[in-house]
Amino acid sequence: MAAKKKKSTTRSDTSLESLDLYTFFLDRASESKALYDALTAKGAHVEIHRDYYKDDEDDQVWLPEVAAKRWVIISQNQFNE
Repeated sequence: MAAKKKKSTTRSDTSLESLDLYTFFLDRASESKALYDALTAKGAHVEIHRDYYKDDEDDQVWLPEVAAKRWVIISQNQFNE
């Protein structure tokens, strides 16, 4: 029987200063200037749907591509397979 893994006591950096570690992707429903400005003001890298895809691009096309880049997808939609 394997020994239980010890829980780390080191806190992860979840502060807003760590946003520069991620690229956020705003989908069509989330492409607001206010959200873009707020994220970039905190140092985040932000990409928006219209810079890469057509407005009516099927979710099944862009979702896997954006996920493969390991970008954080911000959406107001619920995705179904």
